[in-house]
Amino acid sequence: ESRFTPITGATRFRLAPWCYEAPNGIYHDYRADYYDLLDLRDLVRAFPNGFTEADVEARGLPAQQIDEWLREGYLVPARG
Repeated sequence: ESRFTPITGATRFRLAPWCYEAPNGIYHDYRADYYDLLDLRDLVRAFPNGFTEADVEARGLPAQQIDEWLREGYLVPARG
């Protein structure tokens, strides 16, 4: 069953199912390419169950970085 859940500051994010971490970057299947996104890689490694806006800010990144990664298709909200 699908239901709308608004994104808030407490929402956890993870790599989208069509993306994965590889030795040469984050692979994005829909773009068919690897991207050297060190900040995203570090967050994924540090928070395997998903990271929040606060986790991003604690690493010195703006919270808006999540919005950019969402728009580019690297992230999805984590479930559960």
